[in-house]
Amino acid sequence: MKALTAADHLTLTYPTSAEHHAAVDEFSGVTAADKSAWATGAASTPFNSGSTATTTTASELVFGVVGAEGGASPVFASGYTALPILAVSSDRLAPAYQIVTHTGTFAASGSTTGQWMADVVTLR
Repeated sequence: MKALTAADHLTLTYPTSAEHHAAVDEFSGVTAADKSAWATGAASTPFNSGSTATTTTASELVFGVVGAEGGASPVFASGYTALPILAVSSDRLAPAYQIVTHTGTFAASGSTTGQWMADVVTLR
């Protein structure tokens, strides 16, 4: 992980011409990624990224994201702070985070009515 300056740029290259969505969020004090998990699911089922392996440090940022195709905007479970949702047509990309003060396993979970893809990463 490297902090970006105002003069830096992000370049995204996609492997196909299929539809893609991206959002960028900024957090200070993050030095490395620790654990992650991801999963996909059918419409009208609660989203859940699956649990990460146990984190290595007690104080970490848990960053979750869910992409939903159609349906209502995703809502994260209690404990997460939602960030602005990127909506393109009926697709949504919803990020959220929480700061934890103990080691453990973590998942990004909540509700949506569209087909979903969820991911969680812990950052130290």
